[in-house]
Amino acid sequence: MFFHQLTDTTQTDAEVRDVIEAINRAHAAALALEARTSSGESGAYVVHDAAGARFILKFGRGHEFEPGRAARVTTAVRALGYPAPEYLIVGETGGVRYAVQQMLSGELLIHSTVTPPRLAAILALNRLQRSRAPEPGANWLPELSRSIFAGFEEYCRVDTMRNHSPETRRMLDRFQRIAEVAGDAPCPASDVVHWDFHGGNILVEGDRISGVIDWDGLRLGDASFDLMTLLFYSYREEHVRRPLWDEAQSYSSERVLRLYLAHVIIRQLDWSIRNHSRHVSDFFTGFARDLMRTYLAEA
Repeated sequence: MFFHQLTDTTQTDAEVRDVIEAINRAHAAALALEARTSSGESGAYVVHDAAGARFILKFGRGHEFEPGRAARVTTAVRALGYPAPEYLIVGETGGVRYAVQQMLSGELLIHSTVTPPRLAAILALNRLQRSRAPEPGANWLPELSRSIFAGFEEYCRVDTMRNHSPETRRMLDRFQRIAEVAGDAPCPASDVVHWDFHGGNILVEGDRISGVIDWDGLRLGDASFDLMTLLFYSYREEHVRRPLWDEAQSYSSERVLRLYLAHVIIRQLDWSIRNHSRHVSDFFTGFARDLMRTYLAEA
């Protein structure tokens, strides 16, 4: 699978080393670059200290990259037993925000299978996110609606959908009708939302979820959004998508669940159309088409 990104992939080795030098000076650390991480499309790097201990470094300038908030919120869910990484160093240098995180063990779920025990563990983790925001939340539906009508600056660009093909233009029209209906729906505001919850950010060891990584774009809102994100990428696995939908419906209205799916589709199609081959963007367009027939069809 391919996923959108929240951080910059064009970072050069020189830029990475400059950030590491700034971290070492500011925090009396002794980190050295080892490698870019081998998976994913966001800028993440393996670094090590003088003793050989390994960590993950991420940095970026975009407003979507908020490691300070990620550190605060993941500290709260880690106290509940949630397998989120510990943020060890967070700071800023020259307008670049950075975070050095604990490296978690496990195999990415994207390379494996969502077995029934793993699915049960995922649903249990999602319940831990409910009503766990450590700071005040607010109605986030206006932000989701904005993503459907105007898009975001760095991703979820609606002009991509409007200009790519007649089919994606029709999809966007449908999504905007869904957003109009969802605008005043009741919605949780105090859940922790990962915001990018898919198999490329979930680590497994056996049937255990050993880690959930890449929290830098997290939100406070409705944790059912994470279930809808995973549902999109698991759509063709009926034994996975049905429990995800049922679990989400037990907390959230169908109106907002449809809005969440519309957002995730725009996010992925925009990213694939702009950054992947035609083969990949066509694949995800077909993926979205099938999902829309099941969950987003006209009434």
